Amino acid sequence: VAHALKQSEVNERLHTMAFYEPRHAWKLWQATQREEYDLVLIGDSITHFWETNRNNETAANHPQFDPSVTVLNLGYAGDRAHHALFRVRNGELPRSAKVVHLLVGTNDAPRVAHDELYKVVGGIVAIVRELKRRLPTARLLCMALLPRGDYHGIHERNVLAINGMLREALAQEGSVEFYDLWRHFSTDEKHVKPELYVHDKLHLSPQGYQVWGTELATLLSLPSLLPPVTPHEHHKHVRPREDRR
Repeated sequence: VAHALKQSEVNERLHTMAFYEPRHAWKLWQATQREEYDLVLIGDSITHFWETNRNNETAANHPQFDPSVTVLNLGYAGDRAHHALFRVRNGELPRSAKVVHLLVGTNDAPRVAHDELYKVVGGIVAIVRELKRRLPTARLLCMALLPRGDYHGIHERNVLAINGMLREALAQEGSVEFYDLWRHFSTDEKHVKPELYVHDKLHLSPQGYQVWGTELATLLSLPSLLPPVTPHEHHKHVRPREDRR
């Protein structure tokens, strides 16, 4: 039965459209600009903020890939597994890619009961299957969820459980590589390394992106990451804002 939306729900949907539609349009355009990308990154804000911040401004203080590596960043702040699946199915993938990297699920972890985490894993597996179908020649990497801090440990336990189930599920899938950087970002199962995160203990600091990027570059035999751009160099490395298309 149809029901009227509350004003708060209307406001949230309008905000979501204003935030995501310019990025979606930009990514649809970017996907058509090359026959093949070296690396396609799919994920949520952790992936998104490697490229731009919440205001869609270039993340100049983050380490970047060497210019010889063509990267298409399809991360979206707030995305859950079903959002990423929608984007994969609706035009954001390029014609071809050498490597596709998937990191999604941390936004699902706080919203799903512990005994229903299999639904999150099922969503990630659905993305993997769709990627294999649409980009059959690409090397496919799926990264374990990173540790995250919270006051009660509930989210952390869910993340650990998702990682365990995801490792097993992807082992059955084949043609996808699962890798885990938990030990790089956590001192143990309860504490993140604070220097690798910003204040919310969820999103990464420039040092966190350096650790992740270095491990990824090593895994893929890519050139070393470039250091963060210093303020006086920023004007030399400006990327197009997401409202340009």
